[in-house]
Amino acid sequence: MDVCRIYRTKAARGAISGYTRSMTTSPPRILIADDDPVGRQIAQHLLEYAGYLVDAVGDGRTALHALSQRRYVLLLLDLKLPDMDGFSVAAAVVEGMWTEQRPWLVAVSALVGEGDEARYRTGGFDACLSKPLRRTSLIACVEAGIAQRPHLL
Repeated sequence: MDVCRIYRTKAARGAISGYTRSMTTSPPRILIADDDPVGRQIAQHLLEYAGYLVDAVGDGRTALHALSQRRYVLLLLDLKLPDMDGFSVAAAVVEGMWTEQRPWLVAVSALVGEGDEARYRTGGFDACLSKPLRRTSLIACVEAGIAQRPHLL
């Protein structure tokens, strides 16, 4: 399924309009948390090629540490991490940050079905992407996240 499913607000659903950056601002910073090195590298390459700054980590604890050290506009979070599942990481982010400060949370999973969407939404995620990642849906999802978190740029 080549879709970015966006939750929360109607504004978020209409936000996929394209990110344009002025020459005076730095590119948005995105954090990828995925234990699969190949999947992590593909996502990082796609995002860097699109002009984003990307940090990538292989587990949940390292992702939480990275979030405490730097501001990210978006977190792409694999749901099956070795030390913590994606829901535990999302819960820690939601509990530990004000809504305005936290990055847009995007669940990344091979299991994105109708029944799973409600679970992602109640788990604190703003959107979800299905694996394998496709460039068009990945970039559209990132642009929607940036539109929802412009103050984090």
